[in-house]
Amino acid sequence: MLLSISATAQGQYFRISMWPDSEESCPLPEDIHNNAGIFTAPASTDGVEWIGAVVDGQNDRVKNFHKGLFVLTKDEYNGLGVLSSCMYELSGGQFLAMRLDLGKNFQQGMWIEMASQWSKSADVASSSILECNSKAAAGCAFYLE
Repeated sequence: MLLSISATAQGQYFRISMWPDSEESCPLPEDIHNNAGIFTAPASTDGVEWIGAVVDGQNDRVKNFHKGLFVLTKDEYNGLGVLSSCMYELSGGQFLAMRLDLGKNFQQGMWIEMASQWSKSADVASSSILECNSKAAAGCAFYLE
């Protein structure tokens, strides 16, 4: 008699996302499109889109990535939280905050790997605010739960 046992990883135990393709990162400046001051960029995850708006930004283009901001919601060691925004400098001198429009496909929970590019923000005294300054593609990665 041959007995076969299989084990599968659960997202909550191994920090492996339960949805395929749920890794996201702040979009690259060249991937952000301006339509009359409404800025959008495709996300990696189906049914999700990056969006931001700037008053009087109709003719601006995204010049540089500034930083990503992630707010830890539990404690500072588990990486659970929510992406506050990805910040960009525009050609007109204003700043653009891009956020994910998750639709109804996902819970609002997000997480980061603590050994990633994210570190405690130098601009905020709270240890629950992390920032990422990596300009590399997928440099400021996080995962949807």
